[in-house]
Amino acid sequence: MKVVHILAGSFSDGWTYQENLLTKWQHKNGHEVTMITSRWSWNAEGFMTILPEYKHDYVNEDGVRIIRLPCRGTDRYSMGFDDLYLSIERCNPDIIFMHEVTHNTNAIIEYLRNHRNVTAYADSHSDFSNSGNKRSIKFQIKRILGRTSRESRALIPYVKKFFGVLPARVDYLNYVYKIPKDKCELLLMGADDDLAAEAAKPEVRKKLREQYNISPEDFLIMTGGKIDLAKSQTLLLMLPARIT
Repeated sequence: MKVVHILAGSFSDGWTYQENLLTKWQHKNGHEVTMITSRWSWNAEGFMTILPEYKHDYVNEDGVRIIRLPCRGTDRYSMGFDDLYLSIERCNPDIIFMHEVTHNTNAIIEYLRNHRNVTAYADSHSDFSNSGNKRSIKFQIKRILGRTSRESRALIPYVKKFFGVLPARVDYLNYVYKIPKDKCELLLMGADDDLAAEAAKPEVRKKLREQYNISPEDFLIMTGGKIDLAKSQTLLLMLPARIT
């Protein structure tokens, strides 16, 4: 089966974001997987850069074909792609998976309208904490636009399921973008099974405790991803350890 992912933002090889893991494991399960994204990527020094020409169409270490299209604009926030329709058409997908529902939708809708046999899905990482602060003017504008937005609502007849990657993000899809509840579903972000199996090995666990002088009797919590004030669940788990 041919699966095409479309990501308007930056895509960085070797990371364990949702878009990296989905494409990696879909390929490992035997599918032909392509990611259409921008030419922006994080480099090893932690800066956003535009990748050179030899990185515009290649197969990454996970066996996924990466097609990087030029953006309309001069920075990574310019989300419009040139030649998106033709790029999708060349891939001839059975499934399209969109990451976010507010960018490049015109070309995607046109393709889905002309290819009714293609099944489409979308996910969203937006919620009231990272995209919709009720006290901000930005949120009020986004909420108003979300209710009448052709970009998001026009997808409804063509997308089989809209996934929020947290319960709050499912609510956001329904409340802000007005996606019908029966088309919204929770898709939990997971970990890389390969890395999880490696981390679970007794020798790896022992070495880690010795490296950081952690007693075998100490209760150890491990988490991945960012740790900041928005990740309240992680901070609450850490709080008892600080008190004791």
